[in-house]
Amino acid sequence: MKNLELIAEIERLGGVRIIEKNGNPYVEGDLDLYGCTGLTELPKGLNVGRDLYLYGCTWLTELPDGLNVGRDLYLSGCTGLTELPKGLNVGRDLYLYGCTWLTELPDGLNVGGYLNLSGCTGLTELPKGLNVGRDLYLYGCTW
Repeated sequence: MKNLELIAEIERLGGVRIIEKNGNPYVEGDLDLYGCTGLTELPKGLNVGRDLYLYGCTWLTELPDGLNVGRDLYLSGCTGLTELPKGLNVGRDLYLYGCTWLTELPDGLNVGGYLNLSGCTGLTELPKGLNVGRDLYLYGCTW
């Protein structure tokens, strides 16, 4: 899907207006796409000023490189994700609980607050240069 078509679809699903900021799509507040099971991708260069809710987006298979989320990123139950993009920046907490197909995290991942990897049974190791500002949860990880 072309980026402009995808932006229009995200605006419709999330009930938000996406503007252009520094040449990239930008959502000033929260973007709530909870349970959008048909969602397969997000716009390239997406920036979200506050929280990005993607709970249960089971068909979402990848996130765009350079995704920037100002506060919390909720990916729990996104069972189609196998990896996170390079340059992912999460200002506060990253929730990946139950992302069973997630097999790797990018080197240098920076999470300002909590990182919850509980139930991510596909992960076999943590990346080089992982930086977590608060607690790291690994309950149910088999390695």
